[in-house]
Amino acid sequence: MDRVRNFLLTVALAGAAFLPIWFAGAALGTRFGLWHWRFGLGTMIGQMGPILLGVVGLLALVALAFAILVKPRKGLLTGLLALAIPLAGFAYATNIRASVQKIPAIHDISTDWREPMHFSPTLMGQRGAGSNAVVVDGRIPEDYPVPELRSKPYEAILSAAFPDLGGIVLAGGEAEIFDRAMRIVKARGWKLVSADLKAGRIEASATSFWFGFVDDVVIRLSERELGVRVDMRSVSRAGVSDIGANSRRIRAFMKDLRDQ
Repeated sequence: MDRVRNFLLTVALAGAAFLPIWFAGAALGTRFGLWHWRFGLGTMIGQMGPILLGVVGLLALVALAFAILVKPRKGLLTGLLALAIPLAGFAYATNIRASVQKIPAIHDISTDWREPMHFSPTLMGQRGAGSNAVVVDGRIPEDYPVPELRSKPYEAILSAAFPDLGGIVLAGGEAEIFDRAMRIVKARGWKLVSADLKAGRIEASATSFWFGFVDDVVIRLSERELGVRVDMRSVSRAGVSDIGANSRRIRAFMKDLRDQ
């Protein structure tokens, strides 16, 4: 029984150590073009990930039971460590799932749908034919993958889901605000596509670290009586739901712009 316990603890710990490698590999393989994101995110993580977590977690539980029950009792810390890793994975996945359920399954977020911001032909060309369509009329397409959202106005959906998300008015000249916005774009490492002070527009692309997902951004500045209004739109190239990435990006950008 002593040998069985040691074998189970060794295998459980090896399985637990393999889990981070599997999930990181799924993401980085997608980022560097080894496979499509639907395979990396959908298959490797979405389908196979829970199975791996469950198998390793069950194995760790058995190994931990042997460590507690078989005399001389040893390997308790190893068993706990082997169990902690899959449990942490389940906790993270549960948290992500809960967050996704709280927001609508959309990937196009804007602070102004009454006067929609559009991307330039240059940026649209960079998005490519396989990217998500970019709406121009402020209404979710009729063929959208989520039936209950089809043909609904973005403004109504966003105001309900993100009531705090909107354009901001800042005191100062347009040139000054434009420079501040440019500094933030560069500090965040976004790829600058265009910057036109005269038109009051900045376009850029943000790439996620793990999967290499690209979201395109347009920032619009317009003179108002009390200052300069700043609006922003962020649209994902891939996926149905952005898991809140675009709203977080806009919220963080506006905060940085106010705080500068």
